Amino acid sequence: MVLRHTMGAPAAIQAASPPQSRWQRLLVKAYELYVEAPNGTNPPTFGRTGNVIYYSFDPDTLNECFGKFPVPTDWIAGTDMFAYPVFSMDQNWLGKVRWGIAYTAEVKGMSIAAVPIVQESSIDADGTGAVLPPKSQWLTLSDIKVGVPKEDVFQRGDFTTLAHVEFRWYRDGLSALDNHGANARLYGIVIMYQAFI
Repeated sequence: MVLRHTMGAPAAIQAASPPQSRWQRLLVKAYELYVEAPNGTNPPTFGRTGNVIYYSFDPDTLNECFGKFPVPTDWIAGTDMFAYPVFSMDQNWLGKVRWGIAYTAEVKGMSIAAVPIVQESSIDADGTGAVLPPKSQWLTLSDIKVGVPKEDVFQRGDFTTLAHVEFRWYRDGLSALDNHGANARLYGIVIMYQAFI
């Protein structure tokens, strides 16, 4: 289940907002993600601390998981979305974690793009508390070229036109841009988008 709620946009992106819009966010929780091991890629390790579920990403390999989220009906089509991880580190060391996302929009199970779009960012991970990266380190999801289903579609019970974004989320521990030597615990992925008021 993807959670959504309204929030004030960070100051850096408020100025770029279209008129009559607000920022919303979706939260894809770790337990909504799934793992595979295609082509020998190592999946992250599933973990739990109390009621909190996470995936642990190793600093010495490329770990990946997969997920999807619906294209919201109030999204302003054509505007960029942004993604960032909510995570913490096993060790209180200084360094950066190299996160990446490969994504494509789909309608009725058919991909819009032949090749997924890839975005990567090195995110500061200092300490063991939850990391909420600044806007400058978010990953931009552009070129999501799908139509937005109208509300009357849902009222008629027609869910065949639903669009969603499929993605692969990974930590590239082998990259020279990832210099944090501890495991990263991923609790979820936040998707920021612009919505009509």
